[in-house]
Amino acid sequence: MGFDAAAFERAQLVPRTSKVPVPGLARWFTEGTDPVWTVRGMDSSEVHYTSEAGKTRATVANLLNAVAEGGSQVKALRSAIGLPDGVVPGEVVRRQEMLRLASVDPVIDLTIAVKLSEMHPVEFWHLTNEILILTGQGATDLGKPEAASPTTTASPSA
Repeated sequence: MGFDAAAFERAQLVPRTSKVPVPGLARWFTEGTDPVWTVRGMDSSEVHYTSEAGKTRATVANLLNAVAEGGSQVKALRSAIGLPDGVVPGEVVRRQEMLRLASVDPVIDLTIAVKLSEMHPVEFWHLTNEILILTGQGATDLGKPEAASPTTTASPSA
């Protein structure tokens, strides 16, 4: 059986999502709500963008250094656009952008992603690992119901 391009084209595909418990962040959730962060899988453009994020951020840092006269100006400019001070490893930059792009609830900006990576690294890595898993699974088809789990019948007791 070959690939059914027509069925693939008709499918109503949407990114997979996952509700990720983040008990370490409970303090910042509204009282009475579960500390749950919803993330989604990324598309190929987002995967590419995040893979290039480290290089892009380094280029921006170099530009800021070139146009600013002093260290305080550079720091102020970096802060204004949500970039952390100092050198950040490329993988962390990639994951900061992943979290920014793929957070469904809450929707966040780069400043929040950076602070989360710095102050709550375990939750940060857990969330971004889930984004990678969802991305690897690909989109899901809204028109096709999930497979039902098999029904088991208990034997009558004597």
